[in-house]
Amino acid sequence: MKKVSSTLSAWQGAHLLGVQAKALNLPYSYTICEDVINDLPSEAESLIDAFQAKRIERVRLQTEEFYLAGELLSRHPQITKEEGVALSIAIQRDMLVLVDNGVFRKAVLAEGVSSLNVQDLLEPESRKHGRDGPQTT
Repeated sequence: MKKVSSTLSAWQGAHLLGVQAKALNLPYSYTICEDVINDLPSEAESLIDAFQAKRIERVRLQTEEFYLAGELLSRHPQITKEEGVALSIAIQRDMLVLVDNGVFRKAVLAEGVSSLNVQDLLEPESRKHGRDGPQTT
């Protein structure tokens, strides 16, 4: 099963779009940096349930990933620290990245990493651009 590095913002976006359950039922296993979990807002009950059910694995940031995240943030200053961390984990561990915005997607593509786009999980009639099905690049 392919692993997907993720961010809290991507899961919040999936929740707002109503596709969080769909994402969790895809044939992927998800990871998130454990430091992010400590910052979960109390209204993120469904995320907390998913973490407790071990559908989203908590991972510890390794030293190499920490330094790579800093390099990625220097190369792509428009991405957030959390996105830089998720991308560094994906690069070091050969994972996909769950993306929820165009800025992060551009950085992921520039680094040659495959992604799963939250918006691609919407039903075709719900999407503005009408692309079919979840896509990885």
